[in-house]
Formats: sequence, C-alpha cells, structure tokens
Amino acid sequence: LIVHAHGYPTDVGGIVPIAHERGAAVIEDITHAPGAWSGGHRVGSIGDVMVMSCSPTKPLGAIGNAGLAATDSSDLAGSMREYLSYGFKNESLKAVHAGVLGAEFDYATVGVNGMPDEIQAAVLRRKLTRLDEWADLRRKQLSVYERSLRNVPGVRMVQGQGQQRPAPRHLIANVGANRDAILGLLRDRGVGATAGYYPGLHSQDVYADLARAPLPAARDFEQSIVALPIGPELTSGEIEASVEALCRVVAP
Repeated sequence: LIVHAHGYPTDVGGIVPIAHERGAAVIEDITHAPGAWSGGHRVGSIGDVMVMSCSPTKPLGAIGNAGLAATDSSDLAGSMREYLSYGFKNESLKAVHAGVLGAEFDYATVGVNGMPDEIQAAVLRRKLTRLDEWADLRRKQLSVYERSLRNVPGVRMVQGQGQQRPAPRHLIANVGANRDAILGLLRDRGVGATAGYYPGLHSQDVYADLARAPLPAARDFEQSIVALPIGPELTSGEIEASVEALCRVVAP
C-alpha cells in the first residue's frame, strides 16, 4: 500500500517490480494527491489499484462520506464491486437492481455496504471535471511558498523528487524542535497550520501488541513539521499572509 502523503508523489515505479516479483499487488492511495504525476504518469495509474477517500476535507471531497477505487484488472474490479455491494455476486446484484422478479440474493463473499449514495456520486462527477485545474492551482500556491521561504533560516521545505509533479494538499515545512510553539503562534495569527498526522501510526497505543521498530527518522520528522494551508479556494493574499506569519514566528 503506497500513500502519496500530503500530495507529494512516492516512487511507485520503483516499488511495483519488487512487489510483483513477490506476487503482491500494489495499491496506490492518492487521497492527498489527485492530479499529481510521477515519472510521466498520473499517480493512481502506476500500481494495480487506485483508492481515494473523498470525505469533505480531502482535495476531491464529496459533501459526505464517499470514496473511489479504480483498476485495469477486470477480475479485481469485479471482486471490489462484489465486496462493496454487501458481497452479492455481480449477476445477482444486477438482477436485483433491474427489478427482476424472483431474483435471488446470491452472495460471493462476506462484504460491506460501501457504495456512495447518488448525491455524493453526482457531486464527485461534477468535481472530477475540475480536478486538473485545481491541481494546477495547488502547484502555483506551492511555488509561492517555495519562492518566499527558500532562504528563511530555520525552515526546510519538503521537495518533490526527480520527475515528480506534486499536487500538494499542504505545504510541508520542517521547522525543528520548536514546532509546537511555532504552531501555536501561527494559530494565534489566524493561520490554519497543523502538525499533520501526529503522532504517527507506529507510536499509537492501538498497535502496542505489534513488534515496534524504533523508526528514529520518522519520529524526528513527525515532531518537526508544520503543514501550511493550500487549496483552490484560497486567495493569493491568504497564501502570502501564511508566508508572512511563518517568517515572523520563525525568525522574529
């Protein structure tokens, strides 16, 4: 399972052959990165399956709970449809939906009710037509941050690698050991900055029964980053205000 965290692409192309040699499928979670590219390919089109959460706070958000999945494999697509539709066999589900008299509730597997309702689907179909436009706006806002913060002492920005084109959900900056104090000062100035996904999964009590690796690099990273706002609904003035606030609290 590959996650393009915060909209910065991961090197899926380097991972796919390793996984396939071992008989494993590669699932790309592009929730944060719709419209991003890696190695000349759209993220989500490189692995075997693409999944994306479309909850209202995500870059491609519905107005309630929803999600998308896609694959080039007809076998995987059929299995996913069955699992997400209570576990009904596809033939049985089609017959039930068509109102066939005497249609049997024939199950292929133990499934879940995972289909979005029609209103969520309609909202997402409309928003999909603007996905690339919104990704371009995110990249433009990222360039404002990068240009303005490049030489600010104490701020190190996460950068895309090689042939990657991010579609960032946030600007991710490493601000060092004073991260929590900096976050507080930014919020005092009205900037919607967060610590990202903190603490990380590897330190959550719910996984205490698993063998924990120390992961020192992950620990240091998650304790030092701030996530600054990016989004097509934001104005250039609001992005510049976030830049100014960060500069003031990091290098007063």
